[in-house]
This record gives sequence, C-alpha cells and structure tokens, in this order.
Amino acid sequence: MSENRLRSLVKAIERYRKKAIIAYFRLYRKERLEKLYHLLLLHDEEEKEIIFRKLFRKAYTLKNDYLYRNELRHLKKFLFQFLVKDEMEWTMYEHPSIERKFLLQALGRLDLHDYFLHYYQSAIDTSIHSGDYWSALEVNLLKGNLIGYIVPNMKERPNAFADVVSERGMLLQHLISLVVAQQNFMIGNINYFAHGFNDSSHFTDEITAFEWMKSENPLSNFYGLLGKQVQSHGSEQLLFLQEALNQISLLDERNAFIYGQKLHVIYLLARENSSQGNWEEANRHFAFLFQLEHIDHYPFSPGLFGNYTTNLIKLKEFHTCLKVIELVKDKFPLNAIYQILLLQNRLISYIFLNETKLFRKHYPKNIDELTWQSKYAFLILSSIHFYQEENFEMALHEIHSLKTWQGLKDQFIRFKPIVDLLEKFYTGCYRSGSHHIDMEYKKPILKEIKIIELGDTEIKTMAIYEWCKLALKESGIL
Repeated sequence: MSENRLRSLVKAIERYRKKAIIAYFRLYRKERLEKLYHLLLLHDEEEKEIIFRKLFRKAYTLKNDYLYRNELRHLKKFLFQFLVKDEMEWTMYEHPSIERKFLLQALGRLDLHDYFLHYYQSAIDTSIHSGDYWSALEVNLLKGNLIGYIVPNMKERPNAFADVVSERGMLLQHLISLVVAQQNFMIGNINYFAHGFNDSSHFTDEITAFEWMKSENPLSNFYGLLGKQVQSHGSEQLLFLQEALNQISLLDERNAFIYGQKLHVIYLLARENSSQGNWEEANRHFAFLFQLEHIDHYPFSPGLFGNYTTNLIKLKEFHTCLKVIELVKDKFPLNAIYQILLLQNRLISYIFLNETKLFRKHYPKNIDELTWQSKYAFLILSSIHFYQEENFEMALHEIHSLKTWQGLKDQFIRFKPIVDLLEKFYTGCYRSGSHHIDMEYKKPILKEIKIIELGDTEIKTMAIYEWCKLALKESGIL
C-alpha cells in the first residue's frame, strides 16, 4: 500500500471510528504505531522528515528510510486487523441470525444436543425473518451433521434426515429466489443506463426461469420491486418503491444490512417524490432520514444532503436549507459533485434572501475548472447577484459570457429559454437604468415567458425561474 493510500485509510478511520481505533491502540499497547497514526493526520507526505524525527528522534536519510517504510507496513497491518475485528464485532452485534448460528455451532461442539434442539427452530426463524438464508442453510447443515447424536434410534434416523432435507429444499428455493431477484435488479440498472445512452448492445433480458415474487420471501420481493422501479416512471415508479418499502419493513431491522436497505429505499422515495413535484411528501422522508444518528455513514448520504437542500429550496425554506448545509458541509470533503451542489443551493438561498455580501463571500473563485453544468449554474446565479446590486451591465456580461463560451454552446440548448428571458430582462433594465423597465422592452420579455410556460416542465420548477417571476412582478411586468 502506498503512503497516500495509507493516509486515506487513516483519515477514514479517524472520521468514522476514532474512539474505537484509539481504544484498540491502547488495548494492544502500540504507542509508536499510535504516534505514527496521529503524525500522518497532522503532516503531509512532503513532511516525511518531520514525521521521522518525531517518531525516531533522529534525522531522516535515505539510508534509514527503511525504518520509516517498515513502520508504515506495521501500521497498515495493524489497521487492517482492527478493521476486520471491528467488522466482525459489528456483524455479530447487528446480525442476530449470525449470532444464533454461532451459538448453535458452539452448542454442537460442546455436545449439548438438547440445548441445540431447543434453540434450533428459533435460529431458523430468526434467519428467515432477517432474510439471511445463507445462515439458515448453515444451521440446517449443522443439524444434519448431528442427526447421529440427536437421534440415537437407527430406525428413526431416515425420517429425521428426510425432515432436514425437506427443510433445506425450502430454504434453498428461497435463496435461489432471492439471488434471482437481486440479479434482475442489477439487470434493471444495466437496462436503465443502456436506455439512457441508447446503447442497445448492453440490453439484457431478466431471468424468468424462477418465480421471484413469493409472498413469504419479503427480501426477494424487495429486490424484484426495486428492479421494476428502475425501469418505471411517474406514479408507477412511486408505487413500486412504496411496495418495496412495505416488503423490507416485514424483516428484522436488527439486521444492519436490512435496516440500511430500508433507509435506502426511503431515500429513493424522497428523491423521486421531489423530482415529480411532490415536495411536501419528499420533505417528510428527507427530514426523517436527516435526523437519524450516523446517517452520514450510509453510501447514499451525499445524495440525501444534496437532494434534501434542493427540495427545501423548492419549498422556499431557505433558512432551513442554509442550516442543513452548515451541518453537513464537512461530512464528505472528497465528494466534489455534492459539494458543488450544496454550494449552488447555498447561493440560491442567498439570492432569494437578498444576502449579497454572503453570496459574494461564498461564490467560487475559479469556475472555469468546473463541469459545464456547474459553470452554467454559477454564471446564472452571478448574473442575478449583479442584478440585485443594480449592476445591470455586469449581469448582461455574465449571460453573454455563458452564451458565447465554446464549451457551453451545444450543452445548454434545453435551458436556452430561461437564458434568453434573463438576457431580455437585463437588457431592458440596463437601457432603462432601473429595475422598472420602459414599456418598449416588456413585449420581448413576455414572449419569452410564454415560450417557457408552454415548454419543458423541468424549467418551470427551477428555482431560477421562480426568482425570475418574482423579479418580473417587482418590475411591474407580470
């Protein structure tokens, strides 16, 4: 592992498992490794000499570089051991089915066959209720291996084995059903992206040899429904997501995997409701997820924070939006996409609250390095900022730079109507020398409004268009 990767590992552990790793260092009395761990957090790679001197109390040279590299290897090995042990403890604590499986395994080793039989059915039921058919099959196999001890009467053993085999067949059918549903879910994702990019070479047929929709197999139902919602739209997609949530809710939430899947589908419900204009319903789901402890540990959390703040803007909850951004702005420093989205939502909130000083303070210094989508958004917002400061010439300049920038010429076609509207509006303000523009400039503006109202629904729900309508009302045009 390179030093850069080790630093990334150290930073991730410090962020998510800080107390646990410190306790682990202290438990095994690894003072030097703990010191190196903290030094890697404090110093950059270029400061190797400083780290070396603090660690070994002597100057760094190429001859003694092996000491530093050896210590890095020891730290990597120690951190990996910690992660494995931590994961095993978490798995045992959060997965009751695995805990029951290990308990039965231990009882079998101790020849406590009465105890084994007493807890056997409970272990099977717990595994099924957790959607953990692998554990159920392993527990079933344990019983099969102990039949000779559990059933001393030779004549009764065939019936006992037959019961085990019959139960195993049922569990195996459920497992196959689950795996097929998961496979179809992945196929649904492949087809969704293939359709989006018109790539027919990747279209894949779903597996239909096995029936996945079994009323007694909620996890199989869950994945089957997720696969169908990926390829659906509108109200049908929301129905599939709601039913998927109903199915996953039938399982034991003490299983951390099941709980995580449930939260994920709630996030999908929130996101799709928001995209379909059901902002109040979306906000109910977003707010529920946001208040959960450790919600930032889930893979979908960057999307949650970005979409939650966007939905708050749709609801015109600008103060709440800014509070959320302040709470989550440092949660995912390496995720540039969602950092940009949060910044856009921060600036939009400042626009609606007329906070011009705060807008300029947070506006990015160099937008040329951003994607065309981000540059488009920031230039629009910058033009509105200049309009609010009554600098109509600069507002027009920002719009003209957007329209003439080579990288954007072919990209912003679908949003052209709103750019044309702002251009006509700023032109009227510039030539009139005021927010209240002369009559001769109103007709072209009203024409652009009509084009938008008869056109793309997405533009009509954009926060920028909402601001345009407010500004046009204040100017006496609407």
